[in-house]
Amino acid sequence: VCSSYLPVVCRDRTSLAEIGGDAALVHALEDEAGMAESLLRLTAAPFRAEVVARGLANLKRFDTNRMIDAYCEVYEAVLVASAVR
Repeated sequence: VCSSYLPVVCRDRTSLAEIGGDAALVHALEDEAGMAESLLRLTAAPFRAEVVARGLANLKRFDTNRMIDAYCEVYEAVLVASAVR
């Protein structure tokens, strides 16, 4: 799901499957029937709302502040490790 509250239906051949996590409805390239079924399922408001909610929860993995904190932890660990040598 993107921050515009839209569900994601994608193929398994790109990074979208990894980025979408369990919020994306992912299908093999050859699975045209599965892709069509997912699109049809999204016409039901309760299912669409569930997928969007999972997507919004997934967006937290890409929070800028969280990313910066993770980089700082890595840099600090490298500095500590290099000081020990």
